[in-house]
Amino acid sequence: MDSFEISTAVMSFFLYEKKHSFAVPRIMFAGNEADVITINRTGYIHEIEIKISKSDYKADASKSKWKFYEKAREAKTRTCQAPNYFWYCFPAGLIEDSKIPEKFGILHVTKTKYKVSVNIHRDAPRYGKSKANRRFIDQICRSLSFKVLNA
Repeated sequence: MDSFEISTAVMSFFLYEKKHSFAVPRIMFAGNEADVITINRTGYIHEIEIKISKSDYKADASKSKWKFYEKAREAKTRTCQAPNYFWYCFPAGLIEDSKIPEKFGILHVTKTKYKVSVNIHRDAPRYGKSKANRRFIDQICRSLSFKVLNA
């Protein structure tokens, strides 16, 4: 499976099964590109990191965004939009669930001849009560608009 197949399955999962308001692939968020961002109907932001290899997962630990998110979580008041939920998504069996820190949810992806399926293997804990604000939603919509124009 490639990252496009997985991101399509993840977006479908969050839109159709979890009933999120929208899901956007490969979008700039907090200075980094997120594989998938979704916002649920109550306004909470989910970020999904898709991993297609063990080396891809290991390289992710050094990204600066994790330090940014930790600071945002620890702050008494949020001055920036940071995801409320973080998920790692990868093909079932690629990475041992025990290797993924408890602060992340885990989504497993399986592929049959006809379908790519996404299953929750560990729920992501919620961080903060801050919801997506209008400015953030406008930024997502604008970014998506440019993606469509440049496709």
